[in-house]
Amino acid sequence: MSKEDSVITLYDVPSKLENRIWNPMPLKVRYCLKYKGLAYKTVWLEYPDIEPTFQKLGIPPDLKVPYRKPDGTPLYTVPAIYDPKTKSFIIDSLEIAEYLDRTYPDTPPLVPPGTHALMASFNGFINPNFAAALPFLVPRSAWILNPSSEQYFRRTREAGVFGGRKLEEVFPTGNDKMEQWEKMKDGLQPISDVLKKEPGPFVMGSSVSFADFALAGMIGWARIVLGNESEEWQDMSTWHEGVFGKALDNLKQYEN
Repeated sequence: MSKEDSVITLYDVPSKLENRIWNPMPLKVRYCLKYKGLAYKTVWLEYPDIEPTFQKLGIPPDLKVPYRKPDGTPLYTVPAIYDPKTKSFIIDSLEIAEYLDRTYPDTPPLVPPGTHALMASFNGFINPNFAAALPFLVPRSAWILNPSSEQYFRRTREAGVFGGRKLEEVFPTGNDKMEQWEKMKDGLQPISDVLKKEPGPFVMGSSVSFADFALAGMIGWARIVLGNESEEWQDMSTWHEGVFGKALDNLKQYEN
């Protein structure tokens, strides 16, 4: 077995950006792997290629994804990993984190004993609070994808997230932009409130955990698609006493 074949494989969808990374869910796993110091490689799959590839490999669809295909069947989606150490495929970021803890006990824990419910609750808490951000972030995500992925992404998100509305229709412009921007800021307030209840610098206080990477995946997605140097990200990074910018800065050593 070559060195490359002996490392974990992460399945992800590429963008047209230089390093191709953008998707918030695999981004959570990238943070986890880097934090644990585990070598891995990325297999890039365009969206239409995920289902046939995963079916061939025996990777199941993710039943936790909140939207479905037009026929009502679940979607095959990333992240997924393959670990040659156990010859196992694992999907879902939290399940991957817990698998890594079990399989590599000598590495820093992502989900400390007794915190599964807390991690699952926080992970599930984040996404709904990003609802007001989706009109800004989802269209921009589509625009940085390669053509086949963009078409798939548009079709599934327009139907599953925006009730059949085109991405160009939901993307805020003109007089609506500032109003929606304020709604996005207000929508993220509950996350800020939770973060401020601990002295920090991490979600659980002084210890890094999966919760930090779950949040960083979503905030990192926003930074990527808005643009690191954009006025929008510079503004967002200062919201609510700068908690979102600080959340990423505190994890900078684990970025890819």
